[in-house]
Amino acid sequence: MTPLLTICVPTYNRRDHTEKLLLILCDRLLLGGNYNVEVVVSDNRSSDGTAELKQTFVGKGVRWITQPTFLPTAEAHMVACSQQCSGEYIWFIGDDDLPHRENFDWLYEILESDRYDYMLVNAPLMGLDGVIANPRPIIVQREIIEAPIQAIVEATGITFLFGGVSTHIMRRSLLSKEVGEFYLNAAPIYSQAGWIMDCFKSARCAFINRPLLLYRETDYRDGH
Repeated sequence: MTPLLTICVPTYNRRDHTEKLLLILCDRLLLGGNYNVEVVVSDNRSSDGTAELKQTFVGKGVRWITQPTFLPTAEAHMVACSQQCSGEYIWFIGDDDLPHRENFDWLYEILESDRYDYMLVNAPLMGLDGVIANPRPIIVQREIIEAPIQAIVEATGITFLFGGVSTHIMRRSLLSKEVGEFYLNAAPIYSQAGWIMDCFKSARCAFINRPLLLYRETDYRDGH
């Protein structure tokens, strides 16, 4: 049976973060509920022992992909991953971010209802010290705001929520690899923003004002 949702974890040289995230996903989603969900880990040829995690998690609802060649940017990794997932929807989750189990039932019902093709999530920002630095980056009163993707981007900005990895839930069939490669060639950094905007410019889109994950501040000290 085709999964309703693929949770895709692109990772590179972050073994500890990846292991913690997979433990949470296995415990709270794959084992903790009756969901038609697959978890896909895409390893961008890590050299820190990340590949050793495959032995622990494959067979517990996790599918493991090792990219055939190293991909130079996170954006290129996302485009490649999009073609290797099988769910009706894809939710990329960065290896250092943390999903909220409490609101997943609510999200899953929305996906089952087939109401939207694209959703942007208003994710709380967590600092490197584990403290919530910003509980609601975008201040709105409604739980769901239906709008064209161009209007969502104009209202939220492109370099934080929309420019992130973990804040997009997307219908896989509308994600074009060719469009993604076009934007990668035009501008490697933040090219996923143009890719997503183009693919969903005529789609049913919504801004989701419930915390579905904690979006961790990027730690650039590890070379990422």
